[in-house]
Amino acid sequence: MDGQYKQRWVGVILLLLLAAMLAPLVFRSPDQVRLALDMEAPQPPPVASVEPESAVDKTRREQARERIADEREALRASGRQNTAEQPEANASASTQEPPLSGWSVQVASFRESANAAGLKQSLNDAGYTAYQRQGNDEDGDALFRVFVGPELERADARELKRRIALDEAFELEGLVVPYHP
Repeated sequence: MDGQYKQRWVGVILLLLLAAMLAPLVFRSPDQVRLALDMEAPQPPPVASVEPESAVDKTRREQARERIADEREALRASGRQNTAEQPEANASASTQEPPLSGWSVQVASFRESANAAGLKQSLNDAGYTAYQRQGNDEDGDALFRVFVGPELERADARELKRRIALDEAFELEGLVVPYHP
């Protein structure tokens, strides 16, 4: 009988301990229980945003910006060019230094080339530097994408995206993508 009494005493002690732990929860109001059990997570640590450094030195970027500004001004001054004059312009552009890679804003994708060409022309007429490229979707069907840019710095491309979104003539939500010549 000695073992049986020990087991009973251990059981009684465990029940008393359990009652002592649960009694405060039972005799409190629901608001007091919520307040007692409410735990707050600590604030997340601050995370520094790191912008990648440019691989192109500052003087070369400034030269490229000046060249781009000059070319844009020349395009605006010349107005619209005929399609017959475009091969001559392309031939002179190929003798110059190739453009640096940068960032562009993709503003639309179309299945019809005419739609992409129309939007590209509208953007060019509004003073943006727009171009189009052909690609394929996941099914292999042709897609015609319209881009605005390029810009050397990603921040400049983000600003261009914001300007296009705020432009009442277009209100296009673009996507900043890498530009590769």
